[in-house]
Amino acid sequence: MRAFFAVNLASEVRNRIAEVEESLRSTLRGEPIGWVHPERLHLTLRFLGETPHDQLKEVREVADLAAQSWAPFQIALHGLGCFPDRKRPRVVWVGASDPAGALARIASDLESIARSCGFRPETRGFHPHLTLGRVRDRLSPEGLRTLAAALQEHAQADFGASAVDAVHLMGSQLRPGGPEYTPIAALVLSRDRREAVSP
Repeated sequence: MRAFFAVNLASEVRNRIAEVEESLRSTLRGEPIGWVHPERLHLTLRFLGETPHDQLKEVREVADLAAQSWAPFQIALHGLGCFPDRKRPRVVWVGASDPAGALARIASDLESIARSCGFRPETRGFHPHLTLGRVRDRLSPEGLRTLAAALQEHAQADFGASAVDAVHLMGSQLRPGGPEYTPIAALVLSRDRREAVSP
């Protein structure tokens, strides 16, 4: 099974993002962009890839123990952008951040856990974001201009905040209509730790 660790979103935040995504779908209709269904939006913390059952069980157990040291927190969802840049867009994204730096810490812990369980090291740096769409082929000149204008228009968009009290281990299966995600386990963040560190 293809697996990954992720943070899922509060429904009200997901709905706000879905409104902008629908606008992008409409203005960029006919362009080779695969848009992510709003219900499948998530923030990936560590992609594991194809994972045998025994290895999946091991990484789940180790991560579950680590989650006891992670305190609940909030993430802010804001702005639109693309990787690698507007001249050669491959991924359209919504930005994510948290003042306490919890996302980066948890992603770093999950990277260490994945390596200890035999997964290959992740070579790319961690840049918290939600993938809205993937560009499958070169956009037309008009499509590039339209996308650049939309990204500029929504560069400072505020989609709200989402509380995070669990990290989810997810399974992914490729279907004709796009990937289908299935929750495997919820790693509950320690509420005792939140109470201990709250002012």
